[in-house]
Amino acid sequence: MLNKINQEIGRIENVCCDISHRGKGLAKKLLDQILEFSKEINLQKLQLGTYESLERAIGFYKKCGFIEKEEQRNPITNARYFEMILN
Repeated sequence: MLNKINQEIGRIENVCCDISHRGKGLAKKLLDQILEFSKEINLQKLQLGTYESLERAIGFYKKCGFIEKEEQRNPITNARYFEMILN
């Protein structure tokens, strides 16, 4: 799901994939569609949060261009936040 935080920033939330479908490029295809749509609605940044234990997801997000926003953490779950600046 993509939620618009304001006119320039969107947040990707509640994305998951059944373990039997992982490693098949589905997440990349989904992210590419989200990026395309984000540009169509003139977003400048995308954000997402993930848990410290999801190292594979973190690696994927970094590989796709997200950078960690270390100063941002969910105060309840301590989830890490990442951000991508769109061109």
